[in-house]
Amino acid sequence: MIGSVPERKNVVIQGKGSQPMLFAHGFECDQNMWRFVTPACQDDYRVVLFDYVGSGKSDWSAYGSQRYSTLDGYARDVMMMLQNTCCSRAESPITQQSSASFSKIIATRLLVPSLRTISSVSLSRL
Repeated sequence: MIGSVPERKNVVIQGKGSQPMLFAHGFECDQNMWRFVTPACQDDYRVVLFDYVGSGKSDWSAYGSQRYSTLDGYARDVMMMLQNTCCSRAESPITQQSSASFSKIIATRLLVPSLRTISSVSLSRL
C-alpha cells in the first residue's frame, strides 16, 4: 500500500473539541454525506471524517482483493486510522455510522476486540 493511513483514507479532522467523533459512511458513499451533520458537532468534538478504500477520494490503488475480500480488512483499516490520526490510549472516539449495513457490520467487528477503545457507537438512519 502506498502512502500513509491518512492519505490512503482521505482523513479530514475538523473541530475544536478534544473528544474525537468518527463519522463512517456507508457502501457506495463517501464522507461528503456528513456535510450537513458535522458542523453541529465541531464546537464540542474533534470530528474525524474518512473514505473507505475504494470510496470517495481515498487512494484507490491501495485496494487489494485479499485484504478486502471480507469486511475485516475495512475494520482493520479503521482501527489503524484511529491509532495513526486521532486517538491516543486515553481517548476513545464516539462513532457515528450511517444507516448502511456496511458501516454497521464494520462497527460491530470493531467493538468486539476494541471495547476499551471505542466509547460508544450511534447507528443512525439518515
